[in-house]
Amino acid sequence: MHLHKRLLSHRRLPIQETRYTKFQIALQYLPDLDPDTASRTFRRWIHDDTALQKELRRMGYHASQKYFTEAQVSVLKEYLGEP
Repeated sequence: MHLHKRLLSHRRLPIQETRYTKFQIALQYLPDLDPDTASRTFRRWIHDDTALQKELRRMGYHASQKYFTEAQVSVLKEYLGEP
């Protein structure tokens, strides 16, 4: 039985969550700005909102990461509204 469980666990495909680059999200929120300016402005929004930072960190976010998970994007929408 133990071998059967091990074999079944190897058949499961890992669930991959959709990821979004910070750049993609910044451009959604600030489409009229130059891409570099949009990215800097978006990072500043996150940096200046301690409650948003705390919630993102609770979800595993680090300022140096290049992507947001779907769950992190949901938090951004909760704090910043829809893009």
